[in-house]
Parts: sequence; structure tokens; C-alpha cells
Amino acid sequence: MKMNKQVSYSTLALILMVVTFSACKKEGSHSPYSKVTLSFENAVDDQAIKFGAIDYVNPAGNQYSVDLLKYYVSNFAFVRGDDSVFNFQRYLLVDASDSTKWSITLDSIPNGAFKALRFYVGVDSAHNHTLSQDGALDPSHGMIWDWKTGYIFFKHEGYYKNTAGVNTPLTQHLGTDNGLVKVEIPLNGIPLDGGPANMHIRFNLNDAYRSPNKFDFNKDGFHMSSGVGDVFWIKDMADNLSRSFSLHRID
Repeated sequence: MKMNKQVSYSTLALILMVVTFSACKKEGSHSPYSKVTLSFENAVDDQAIKFGAIDYVNPAGNQYSVDLLKYYVSNFAFVRGDDSVFNFQRYLLVDASDSTKWSITLDSIPNGAFKALRFYVGVDSAHNHTLSQDGALDPSHGMIWDWKTGYIFFKHEGYYKNTAGVNTPLTQHLGTDNGLVKVEIPLNGIPLDGGPANMHIRFNLNDAYRSPNKFDFNKDGFHMSSGVGDVFWIKDMADNLSRSFSLHRID
């Protein structure tokens, strides 16, 4: 039997994910609430991140390394099929070099079938300019400029090979209130029915440099979100980051 060309492989994968997830849930669970752990996993296309090696190639053809990769994810929301939204004002600082800092657990999510997961990359304006904070927002983490500019939402540092083949410092620091990134990941009716679940969210670093704006490090290898020339880059980078996360699996 031939497959309908209008049915994409990604759609089939999501359907199988929902069916498998439902089948694996424990029977006899009667809690009206669920607990979900969001685990943020980091990669460069199909490659795991290996720190310090110039092993990666961005969509513009630049060879580069990852010496540091950190970013904030915050203000999570689960959206049910009836459009009811359940919000969690929580903050997680993901450090790609430390797997103990990839996850956050959200309790007391009312059961139901969910169509989307929403969150932000960055820190909302109400908390972006206050230095006296703890936990993920503690200034000691090195992810803040000052009270006026606020937090660094996304930080990638390393090296890239310039047109002469010389290793050149690579600095990508996204911040300011205009750099807050909204992400929405389709869940396609995934059910929560009282048991714990672990949603693995994949962040693809190359997608941050791919689409809809392709970045060439020979022109865009240094950005600190502070110069006049960074105004357009902030918007373009935020657009790209909003498309850089996907649901990888659920267990």
C-alpha cells in the first residue's frame, strides 16, 4: 500500500510517539495531576557536542568549535486541546557542558491531552534588571552584564576558521529585552494522565545559525548585543532560536 504523500514522516513519528507514550503509562493511576521533567539536550545537527574541537560546520560553511554554550529557558506553559494554559514561572540555566543542569521538573499539571509546550529563551523584563536574585538567576553564574542591560540569554563562545584558515575568536551573546525568544513546540495531543513523564527537548545549535537567517561568522562572528550594529542581529538571532528546539522523545 502506498503512503499518502500528504502525510509527512515527521507527522507519523509524532503519532507513533503519542501511541507509544500512552501504551507505556502505568495502569491504575488516578491522580488528577501529572509531573513532567523537561530535559534539554544539545547537539549540532546529528553530532553530539564535543567541547574545544573545531569539528562543526555551520550552514554558511564556517568551521567552528563550542568552548562554552549556556542559555536560559523560562516561563514554561502547557497548552491543552481546549486552549487552556497552565503556566510555570520557573527559570533554568542550561549549561551544555554539565548534564546535571539540563533538566527542570514541573509539578501539578492538570491531566489532559496537550497540543503545545511554550517557553522562552531568556529572562522576562520583570526579572531581567534585578541583580539580587538566587537560583538560576544568581549573578554568580556569569550570565549577566549589569542591572541596566540585564542577563545574557544565550552565550556561545569558541573559535572559527576565517577565510585565511586562521582560528578566530567566536562570540555570540544574545540579550536585552528585545532579545527575548518565544518558543512553541507542538505536542499533537500527547496525553498526561497522572504519571511522571520526561520530555526530551533537543536544541540544535546549527539551527540558531541557519534559518530564516543564515549567519556567516566572517561577518557575524562577534556580537555582544550592545552595539548599534547588533540591533538587527538581535532580532534575526531571536527568530532563529525560536525554531531551534524540538521534541526529541518522551519516556
